[in-house]
Amino acid sequence: MKFTSASAFITWVEQQKRYSKKISLDKMRYYCQVLDHPEQKFKSIHITGTNGKGSVVAMLNNILRKKGLNIATYTSPYINIFNERISYNNKYIDDASLLKNANIILNKYDTFQNDGYELPTFFEFITLLAFLYFASLKALDIAIIEVGIGGRLDATNVIMPLISIITNVSLEHTQVLGDTTTQILTEKLGIVKPNIPVVCGIKDPSLRQICKKVASINHSMVKFPSYKQLKVKKCDLDGSIFSYEDFDDVRLSLV
Repeated sequence: MKFTSASAFITWVEQQKRYSKKISLDKMRYYCQVLDHPEQKFKSIHITGTNGKGSVVAMLNNILRKKGLNIATYTSPYINIFNERISYNNKYIDDASLLKNANIILNKYDTFQNDGYELPTFFEFITLLAFLYFASLKALDIAIIEVGIGGRLDATNVIMPLISIITNVSLEHTQVLGDTTTQILTEKLGIVKPNIPVVCGIKDPSLRQICKKVASINHSMVKFPSYKQLKVKKCDLDGSIFSYEDFDDVRLSLV
């Protein structure tokens, strides 16, 4: 199978199986191995959480771009066009790159099946495509990767990031992640890697203890915001102004 039209590819991939029951990331690791481990060829930041993932991606992207770095992002879902999911320096992946990397994956379908593996789901396919694209960007400094659902068994969780971020946790996707915030947090904490720092926006003291325990097991430093030091000076539809620790009059376009 090979596509010559981006619209035809997008129509096809959006019809692919959305979910498959997973007990490990072995299948995703296998795909990456067959594709010569694109996930190991770029530096990354990994983000999970119930809410705020997209906002954190946007803020980190802008901060790092202001520092002169070349930044890629992987987010979902899209708002206007499919290509929004994968970007580099604020430009969506072009149709030619989308097709090129899609066809690289499709070219391995016979190998996947001959080796006895299920073919990629929609999200696995797009994640692999993003990894291949990011690996091809010679000047890329950091890719900011947002999980799809949860963390532990998410297709993105084969990367080894510079830092892991958990924005917050509340009840969501309970049929997949569990029906308590503790169970859901445990799934999200699955992105914590040995010796990789963790930033966690969670406020609840009991949930923070769980984060500390998982971080300790992984010998990873964990950082929580000090919400007592956050002073909101303005917050309306035009954006927000706040101070935090040594930062004064931080301005965001977000409420």
